[in-house]
Amino acid sequence: MSFELTLGGALDEAGFEALFARRPHYTVEDGQAAYWNEDTGVYFLLDREEGGVRFSINTRRSEIFAEEAAEELAALFPDFRAEPFLADWRAANSDAIAAMLAEGKEPLALPLRTNREVWRWNRDLPTYQQGLSGVDYAPPLILLEGPDGHPRPTYIWLVTRQTVKPPPAEAVLLADDPPPRLRDKLLGGTPEPVTIGVIQIRWLRDLGFPVWRALEGHLMFHVAPGKRNPSLLASMASAHAYAKPAGARIRIDQVLDRETVEAVRAVSGFHG
Repeated sequence: MSFELTLGGALDEAGFEALFARRPHYTVEDGQAAYWNEDTGVYFLLDREEGGVRFSINTRRSEIFAEEAAEELAALFPDFRAEPFLADWRAANSDAIAAMLAEGKEPLALPLRTNREVWRWNRDLPTYQQGLSGVDYAPPLILLEGPDGHPRPTYIWLVTRQTVKPPPAEAVLLADDPPPRLRDKLLGGTPEPVTIGVIQIRWLRDLGFPVWRALEGHLMFHVAPGKRNPSLLASMASAHAYAKPAGARIRIDQVLDRETVEAVRAVSGFHG
């Protein structure tokens, strides 16, 4: 199910392409501009029509989809107003979720606050990385299926590199990042990390992993790049006892806002 509206005035083909020429994440072809942000997972479409530009975006989504779209539309169309757009999208989204519940489907959901934190972290990730030194690593947040079947925010910790910790993470996918061999350096290859498994955040402190320290508003591990000290290796050996196989990855467009789902349940009478 999708939500649509018409924006702006009539544009010829050249004007339509020029509208998106300097903005990232757009692919323009045959009168259609497809937006896809690889960092956040948000996507929507804009089609050139005689009377203006038709915008369409899916419902049955977290509100972060509408919020990122509102930012883009405000930058592209001077007369765009975010407040009524968001209100109309929320109403359409609630109707779509009600239909989903009526079909007997049980949606995956996280609190809107968590979905926003994941979205903001991944959206700002390129900026974070530019502000760090070349040996530091700012990982994206991914959603993995937890033991209860629900998504949990997770990041990959390459254990031999200083890693910025994303704020809402619940679990860590530990990966041993082996240094490249001379041959790999000369040929431009990089070895794949060896995955140890998923471990809950709370176990890190219990296992004696390095604590966090503040770094320009972020948090960073006390791990010197490329170093494998005995205590770190011992902790990693202990982690094997706690690490679990990684659950299936869940795309952000499959996760709804828990508050919206519960509000629809309360009104519609559909119970999970």
